[in-house]
Amino acid sequence: MTQPPQQEAPPGGMTACLAEQRTGLPGPSAKPRRAVTAPAPRREARSGRSIHRLFAEQAEAVPLFTAMVHAGKELRYRELNAQANRIARLLADRGAGRGQFVALSAEPSPELLAGLLGILKSGAACLLDESGLLTGGRSIPGFAGAAVGLAAPGRKEALSRGRAAGGTSWLALDDGLLTEGEAPEAVPPVSADDEALVVCRPTPLGTRVTRLTHGTLAEACCREISAAGITSSDSAAWLPGCGSAAFVRSALPFLLAGADVHLLGGELADNPSALHRSLGGMSAAFLPEEACAPLLAQGRLSLRLLYAGGPRWKRVELPAAGRTDEAGQTGCGQPASGTAAQPEVHAE
Repeated sequence: MTQPPQQEAPPGGMTACLAEQRTGLPGPSAKPRRAVTAPAPRREARSGRSIHRLFAEQAEAVPLFTAMVHAGKELRYRELNAQANRIARLLADRGAGRGQFVALSAEPSPELLAGLLGILKSGAACLLDESGLLTGGRSIPGFAGAAVGLAAPGRKEALSRGRAAGGTSWLALDDGLLTEGEAPEAVPPVSADDEALVVCRPTPLGTRVTRLTHGTLAEACCREISAAGITSSDSAAWLPGCGSAAFVRSALPFLLAGADVHLLGGELADNPSALHRSLGGMSAAFLPEEACAPLLAQGRLSLRLLYAGGPRWKRVELPAAGRTDEAGQTGCGQPASGTAAQPEVHAE
C-alpha cells in the first residue's frame, strides 16, 4: 500500500470515525501503513446517495491514496475519478443520461472500473455484458439494449461486429478516452430508485438479466463495508477470470472505503508459493475455489478475509493465526472475532 502525503480532513457526512494511525516507519519487507484512515460511508448516511457520488467524495477526501494496482502500475483515487469524469462528459455529449443504458464490455481491469463509474456519472445505467450478445451484434431477449457502449481496447473485432450488426456504437476505453481533456466533477441528478447496474450473464438455460437500482447497490456496498470492517488501511487482491460482475460488486465496497484494489497476474493461480508471496501484507483476497486449499497449505497469511468462487463469493474460514494483523485487530480498531459476517455483495 502506498503511503500518501498528509491529507486534509475529508468533508463530513460520510464517516463513522476518522482516526490517525501512526505506527512508525515500516521495515524493509513490511507493508507501509497509511497515516490517515479515510472515511467510509455510514449506513445511516446512504439514503438518497449513489455509488458514483460516494466514490467522488472518497476521491476528494483522499486523492493521493492508491485506488488500484494492475500490471505494476498504480492508479490513485484522483486519477480514477478524473478518468470517470472524462468518460461521463463524452457520454453526455453523445446523449447518454438518466433513464438510458450504456453497455460495458471489459474484463476485470482499471478500465472496467473507470467505465462503470463514468457511465453512472453520466446519469445513465451501466449494462454490463458478460453474455457476449451485445459485442457480437445480437440483442438480449426481453431487453432493448443500449445505443452507446464502452469496451476494452483489445476487443476490436467485437467492437466492429457490434457496431455493424447490433446498432450499438462502441467506444474503446483507451488512453485517449481516459486521459485526454478536462475532467470537471460530474454529479447527475439520480434517485435511489433509478437503475444503476444491469448484468447480462450466460447460464445453461440462457441469458440471465439482473437489475440493480442505485439505492440497492449503495446499500449492499455499505452493508459489506460494515460487516467486513473494511477501512482505507485494507488492501484486497483478485485473480483474473472471476468475471466482470463478480469483480465489480466485490471491489466497490473497498473503493468506497478508501482501500486499494490489486488485480494480480493470472499465472499466480497455478503457483501457490508465488501467490502466497504476492498476498503478503494484503488483508483480503478473492480467489478461484481451487486456488484456496493450496494457498492455505503454504503457511500463515496476513489475510483477514478470504473469499472463494465468483460469480458468487463464499467466505473461507482462516486459521486463527491468519485472521489477525500484527496488532491483533481488525477493521477500525475492533478486536478480531472468530467469525465474520457472510459477504452480501456478490454477482447474481
